[in-house]
Amino acid sequence: MDKEILLEKYKDIVQELCLMDDIFFEACFADFPEGVEYILRIILDKKDLRVVKLETQHDIENLYGHAAILDVFATDSEGKNYQKAA
Repeated sequence: MDKEILLEKYKDIVQELCLMDDIFFEACFADFPEGVEYILRIILDKKDLRVVKLETQHDIENLYGHAAILDVFATDSEGKNYQKAA
């Protein structure tokens, strides 16, 4: 496939993505706690929030064998946890 055609195909795919897509979200924020911090500050209206630990696609299992996958599991400087599940 021609390089220019392939590039256009990738551009079209990226334009269709949004932050609610797991793959795109993880690619954007897995190693970018500042970005998650910025979004949480806006959503929670907490301007002094600092993310000190961040995990994307964090698995939580319970005793009954059920599990949840959190898109984001973050801890702030006061030790409070913030979770965003799909």
